[in-house]
Formats: sequence, structure tokens, C-alpha cells
Amino acid sequence: MVMTSASKEPVVSKQPYKKYLKMLSEYSDHKDKIARIDSALEAVQGISRGVPRPIPAPTVSETKLGVISLIGQLDEAKLAKFEPESEAAVKSLGRTNWKMPKPLESYFPDLLKEKYQAIDITKFSDAREIQLAPKNPGELANPTFSTAEEVIHALPADFDATTELYRYTLIKGFEKVLDDVRPSVKLILDRTTTKPMQAVFKKPSLLKPQIEAYINKLGETDFQRLHGIRPSQMFEKLSQPATPADKIKYALTSRKQFLAEDDFGALELVGYHPQLFRDKLDKMIIQTKSINDPKTAEYLKTLQSLRDEAFTNDPANHAYVEKLFEDKFIDATTRAKLNQPGISQQQFLEALGTQEGFSERLMTPFKQDLLATTTTPHPFPVKVDGVEAHDEAKYIMTQTYLEDLDKRAKSFYLTKDAFEAPNSMKFDQAIEVYDPKAVRKYVKKPDPDLLAKAYVEFHLPRKPAFKPDVPKPKPAPAPAPVDKVAYKSRLDKFFSEINRPASPANDIRIPGLGVDNEKFRNLGTVDRRLAEFIREPLTRYDYRLVGTPWEKMPFADRVKLNDAAKFIFRDLDKLIEEAASTPERLARLTRLENQLNDSIPGMLEIMQRIRQHANRGNGWFDATKTEASIDTINQAYRARMAKLKALEEQKTQNLVAGGSAPTEQANVLPTVQNNPAK
Repeated sequence: MVMTSASKEPVVSKQPYKKYLKMLSEYSDHKDKIARIDSALEAVQGISRGVPRPIPAPTVSETKLGVISLIGQLDEAKLAKFEPESEAAVKSLGRTNWKMPKPLESYFPDLLKEKYQAIDITKFSDAREIQLAPKNPGELANPTFSTAEEVIHALPADFDATTELYRYTLIKGFEKVLDDVRPSVKLILDRTTTKPMQAVFKKPSLLKPQIEAYINKLGETDFQRLHGIRPSQMFEKLSQPATPADKIKYALTSRKQFLAEDDFGALELVGYHPQLFRDKLDKMIIQTKSINDPKTAEYLKTLQSLRDEAFTNDPANHAYVEKLFEDKFIDATTRAKLNQPGISQQQFLEALGTQEGFSERLMTPFKQDLLATTTTPHPFPVKVDGVEAHDEAKYIMTQTYLEDLDKRAKSFYLTKDAFEAPNSMKFDQAIEVYDPKAVRKYVKKPDPDLLAKAYVEFHLPRKPAFKPDVPKPKPAPAPAPVDKVAYKSRLDKFFSEINRPASPANDIRIPGLGVDNEKFRNLGTVDRRLAEFIREPLTRYDYRLVGTPWEKMPFADRVKLNDAAKFIFRDLDKLIEEAASTPERLARLTRLENQLNDSIPGMLEIMQRIRQHANRGNGWFDATKTEASIDTINQAYRARMAKLKALEEQKTQNLVAGGSAPTEQANVLPTVQNNPAK
């Protein structure tokens, strides 16, 4: 900065120009690095599958083609012999006490008029496929059927197809009649089932033998309803080697209390990717070794034992044993037996035992706990988690009774005779099961086994088949194909669809990414799964892509993923530190700019003249680098120039108003507000 002394001689005061230019250059490099990472993250969200794999045309089985042909060839002559059966079915229903909301004839499909819309062709064809397949003699016995399709499975392979089709449509028509009957029956059950259920809640000992008998019949699927997994699935997972990520997670979490809080947090932050975890842990071990303090020796042993266990070759799934213990599926004795120090895989499997034995060890306490809960008296209306569950109890009771009524009705019309013998469907007897008087009498003297079943079912999560009655919506136009799974991002979708061990999105939050540019505002997180492309970059014909929707992924998109992994995970700690330093770097630079506020325009002018000189062909410096630097500076301070211009104009006005001529200082560094560098 130039000042004038008393003798009018110019005096140059010391200003931190060199420091400013160095800081500006470092900040520019820093911003370029962050921008490259931001751009890489944005780029991977735009990856594409490339040329779509051809979708094979759906195959139509010979059986289905035969059914389609059969329906197409039907005429009045072929169906005439079945008309008496249809008329008899309608008349038998007309003689009952039921008043239907529409004519009975309208419930039964007309094969001649409706053709392919008369039935669900796929369901019927699939049933015939099983019917025509070879069977053991035992499979042709007369079991209890729950659907018309199950009856078809048991029919002889040489049974007349037209007869089978016609009687199938009659049964389907009758089931539409029952759809209109059930709502009124449900109302009766809703009003009458509360009293017997209330008695059981208050005194379950009345039904203890029936409750115990029902619980003893429960199987692995009921265990799964409560816990989300079957014992046999747990056994299978225990029998398989632990994944590298599982080993790392187990080794780390089991030593949490022995690790410094910062170290545990840093290791947890990098996730359970083997290479990243090993690199981070090795740095900690090296740093600990460098500390000349006897107290660190024990801590060093902890870190080294963590490394040994995290990367052990032992295939035994100790991590999953620990999880089952934490979730209280296995006791401390079983845990100690399976997680013995130095146990081999063979010894581990021997300690685990057979699948049947393992399942029994889990099913026994499951049933015991359920029995203890269900034989304890409860006030009614009962509360679940503090919320009154009267409606839930009533719903389950009603549903249990309704299922039993359906089972009784099906015993009349879902039989082999209904298909094989004329006028054997017994629709009238089936519908009488739902007669209001019969239902009230049925509920008045409830079946103890049925009541016990409903009571136990209340204490278990609802079965998928239990669905509240809701009005059937009108068919809507088919929507455009969309993903059935909700993905967090395009990258999450990619990792979920390629050939790799399934794992959910596991994001790292990196403060400083995306915050200084509106374009990248949403890029503050990074998916840890990208890290695997450092060790094993994506290539053409990559096994992880072959046979997946991403098999034809363009070369450019593979490069985007590999580059993003390289930019971010090559030195994650340094990146996090670098990104977090952005606000402080900017603050320091701003303070220095304020100090050099009057000098910056002159500096820009000098730099522009240097660039112009370089453009005339003098090759004594890197013109390209200088031009890039000037562009960065101009872009960063274009907004400031307007402010500087206003300050200069105000200074001139003040001098004129004061009546004195401008000092030498005003002319030493000419302003360039009206002639910016380009």
C-alpha cells in the first residue's frame, strides 16, 4: 500500500499480498477438489442401465392354450345338456330364506356370452396343469378342500374338460352369492361374540386344556409371525460362514467398552467394508505404537486383538450367535458353548447340533411364554401397550367363527362329487350354514376349541389372511411401471439390483459437501458401498453386472462410479477434514480481503496485463495456468467490484466537497472497475 510522507516522497507500507495470493490459490484448489467430488456424486445419480435386456415373450402352456381353444369352440349345442344343472342350482337357492340384492341368475357366468371373461383362465389352467400331472394313488383320496382349484387337482386326468369347465363356473358363481351373504353374517357375529370372549379374558382357566392344546399345535410359521424369522432359518444362517462385514461388526461391537470413544466412533464411521476398516485400524495401531508411554501397551493389545478377530479366517458365525443372544433367542449357556475361544468350525457345528434340535430349543420357550401369557387373567376390554384392543379382540373372534362357518359350507359344495356327478353341489345346504338363526344358535353355545383358538390368536400378530372387510375399489387404469421397492436414490437401486451381498444403504454424512453451490445442495451424504470399487473397479462383463438389469451399463457410467469411489474413499479421513474446513478457510480469506479492500482492483489489473503479455507469444510462464487463475479471481470478486467502485466515487466526491485535489495515493493503483480482467 502506498502512503505519502511529509516530504511528499512515496512510502510503501508492508502488506500481506503474498500471503493473500497463497491463501487465495489454496482456497481455489480446495474448492476445485470439493467441486470435483460434488460433481462425481451428482454424476453417479444419473447412471443408466444402457441398452435394456430384451424381455422374453411370456410363454403360454399347452394346457392354457387348450382351455382357450375349448372356450372358443363352445356353442349352444355343447352346453345344452348342462342347462338343467344351472336351473336346478338357481332353484335350490331360491327355496332358501335368503333374499339376494340381485337376481340369482346374474351371479352365474354365461360361458357363451362372456367367453374368456367368464372365469379366471389362468387359475383354471394352472389347476388343470396339476390335475393332468402324474400322481400317487394317495393323492387322489378325498381330502378337505378349501378352493375349487384344489378339487380340480384331485380329479382324474381323463375327466371331461367341458364338464369340468361348466361345473367350475357354477361353483365360482355360487361363491359370488356367498360374498353377498357374509356381510350380514359378520354383523351378527360382531354383536354376539363379545360376551363369550369377555368370559375367557376374565377367567382363561376355563379353557386351559383347549388353550394348551392349540398352542402345542403351533409351528415355525407362528413363531415367525411373532419374531419375523423361523428357527430353521436361524439354524441355516448359523451353519453358514460369517460374512467379512459380520466379522468386523462383531469384533468391533464386542470391544466397544475397551476402545476410546473417538476411536470407536471413527471405526464405526467407515462402516464394515474390509479395506476401509483395515486401513483405518492400521493407522490407529501405528499412531498408538508411536506414543512412548507404557500405559498404551494394553490399549495396543486391544487394537491388535480387534484386528485379528475382525480379519480371522475362522468361518464360524460368532457374530450371529451374539445377535441371537442379544435378542434373547438363546441363553447364556448356549452362547458360551458356541462362542468358545479357539473353537473350530467342526466343533462349532457339533455344538450347534441338528436343525430339529435347535428348532425345538426355540419353539419350547416360545410356547411356554405364550401359554403363561394366555393363562393369565386380563380385564376386558383388554389393553395392548396401553391402547384398548376391544375391537381387535372382537374382530379376531368374528373372523375365527366366520372361517369355521366357511369350512362347514365348503364341505357341502367343494367335493369331487360336485364335479363328477350331476346335481351334487348342494348349494342350498351350504348357504343354510349362514342362516341367521343357525348362526345365533351356533354362537350361543360356542365350541371351546374354537373359542380357545380365537383367544390365542389375539395374542399373536394377525395372520396375512386376516384382512378387514373393505369395499372393493373400481378397477383403475393400469399405471406406468414403477419400482415395487422404494429406493433412497438411483445409487441405492443400483446396489440392490446387482450381484453382491444384500445390504441396505449405509450413508456417511460429510459436512461441507454440496453446501456452497445450489446445484449440489442435496449431496451431503455418501453411500459407503461405493468403497468396494476402489479394491475392485467395475469393468466390462463384470460378474457383478452380468445377468442383472445393469448388464449393459455404459462405459462412461462405470467410470463415474469408479471415479467417485476413488475421489471419496482413497483417503476418507482427509476428505472429511478438508470438507469440514471450508467455512473456516472462507472466513480467513474474507478477513484478509477486507484488509486489502483497496488493493485488490490494482492487483487484478496487473494480472490482466501479465496475461495480455503472455498472449503475445512470450513463453516465459504458463499462460494457461495464469488465465485459469485470473478467471477464478474475476469470478470470485465480480460482485465486490461494484462495491469498490461505489467507494471510489464516494471518496472522489468527498475530496471535491473538501476543496482539495486528489492525493498521489488516489492515482498510484488505477482502478479497473470499468475494465475487468477477462
